[in-house]
Amino acid sequence: MLLLTGCATTSPANTSSGHPEVTLTDINPGCVRTWFLDFFLNQGYTIREATPSRIVAGKIAKNYAAQFPDGTRYGGAPEERTTVHFVPQGIPDSLRVVITTDYVSNQYSAFKKIEPIQESQTVQENFTKIKALDDQCRS
Repeated sequence: MLLLTGCATTSPANTSSGHPEVTLTDINPGCVRTWFLDFFLNQGYTIREATPSRIVAGKIAKNYAAQFPDGTRYGGAPEERTTVHFVPQGIPDSLRVVITTDYVSNQYSAFKKIEPIQESQTVQENFTKIKALDDQCRS
């Protein structure tokens, strides 16, 4: 998934959070949340949590490199878990959207392990080009 994952050997996103992010103006925040829910479901993710301030979605990691150090016989392959944070800004109809991604192994046990994935500047550049949000969610 080009928009939401990155490689740990690339330079991090050049943003204030260090993760891919974008600030949308003149936008309907509810529409943005719905867009991300649809996007994740269409990509085969399971929605783990959905609140007004974030969406957490996960699916089994298909990246062999992630399965080698993080997968275990006990817990199986790790889950690639993406969290989208929605932060209302000071002006009306303005929303900051920040994306973080982790590998989660042994997610259903007391031995759960979370390994952050460092998203790259390339992921950030692709994220800022999402025009579907502009087209569908303008206020």
